[in-house]
Amino acid sequence: MKICLYAHDWNYIDNYEPVTKILESQNINFDILVLKKARHQSFLYFSRKYKKKYGAKFITIYDIKFGKEIISLSKLPVIGLPAEVSLGTSLLKYFLVKKKYTHIVVSDDRIIEACILIKAANEARIKNVVLYPVEGLQIVKSLMLTKIQAQKSMPESKKRRVASSISRVIYPKNSAICEGKPFYFFPPNEVLRLGGMEIFPKNPWVRGANKLTKIAANSMMQARENYVHGVNANKIFITGFPPHDKLLDLIKNREQNKARIKSALHLDPNKKIFLIAGTNYSDDFDPPRFSEIDKDISRVISILSYKIGPSFDFIFKIHPRVDIAGQENIFSDQVKEKIKFVKDEFSIYELVTISDAILNFISASMDASLITDAPIFCYKIPGRMIFEQEIARYKSITPLYNIVDLERNLSILGKIPAFDEILRKEDRKNFGIFDGRNAERFVSLL
Repeated sequence: MKICLYAHDWNYIDNYEPVTKILESQNINFDILVLKKARHQSFLYFSRKYKKKYGAKFITIYDIKFGKEIISLSKLPVIGLPAEVSLGTSLLKYFLVKKKYTHIVVSDDRIIEACILIKAANEARIKNVVLYPVEGLQIVKSLMLTKIQAQKSMPESKKRRVASSISRVIYPKNSAICEGKPFYFFPPNEVLRLGGMEIFPKNPWVRGANKLTKIAANSMMQARENYVHGVNANKIFITGFPPHDKLLDLIKNREQNKARIKSALHLDPNKKIFLIAGTNYSDDFDPPRFSEIDKDISRVISILSYKIGPSFDFIFKIHPRVDIAGQENIFSDQVKEKIKFVKDEFSIYELVTISDAILNFISASMDASLITDAPIFCYKIPGRMIFEQEIARYKSITPLYNIVDLERNLSILGKIPAFDEILRKEDRKNFGIFDGRNAERFVSLL
């Protein structure tokens, strides 16, 4: 057995770590493949980081002969993207065959580079092409609303309307209708150029709808979502999300970890911890709205510190893709004095498992938070379309639709139970597996 672990983004390399540890312990050969283009300075940082950690097992597109030349073809007008996809598929097919991989594990099956790899794997007749689970629940309707929200401000033009109309004929599943207007998963111009190359998944809105052998789901709820939207039930296997295995150990050592982190952050040993899990709203909102959102989040934190400050210390875990200075600058000096900002010093899992109350703005870490007995609140950022769809399925997480909701719930925090223990157990059952054996199950699936 020889396995290729494809990571479509840097954080997914870390998501593979529980699995790679088992593979190493069983002397199973594996490589980690990254096909990202070096568009940002972070590429050099991360490529060096993982090359140091994994050595020759870490492979980027630039390590593959002719890889650099082929991915640069997309810069050419009109023919560039089709040329990159066609030659890229051939290159990866040759690479996979030469490496003699028996299994390809992919962290995504919908972005273009993932589609190229999956097509290459199928052409190379690799019999095991497996989709790795993600942390958060992937809901089709939520993804559609996210795309709709992101595309609403795009300027209309005759050229775009014509391209959109033709693309809907070529790839009908690519579009969604909202208020009588079509929106798209893949840009229509990409569909026009790649529509005849059989590269796109059957339904791009559904995770697992590409040409895969097996689909590992993080939870019962995710398996159900995939099945409802047409994914073959015989291909879906509920393994849990392997990085969640760490949560069990963290919970078992909660008090020691809490004391350690409090000491490191110079927090009051007698106060409870209120965790704010930051978000990267640039994914879902246009830049003109950032100022409004910054003000709202700043107001939320101000109310928290005013209402429950005497009982709680506040930790703000900054989202991995958000700059720490940019995050801190949205708050007044008075508020900043009451908050400990954490970037890389401690993981979100470490902080979740020591917290006595948690506030987030819709994030994958909500599922990890379910392992705790802490009250969990989820605040709606103004204008966020997907909030209701995301939060509706959780029974033990309290939605906060506005500042009034926030103030009302803070006034009763600690006085009455913030959630029903039975409902928390039900959420755990629906949104993950917390027995510490997720990585083991995934490796067995291979």
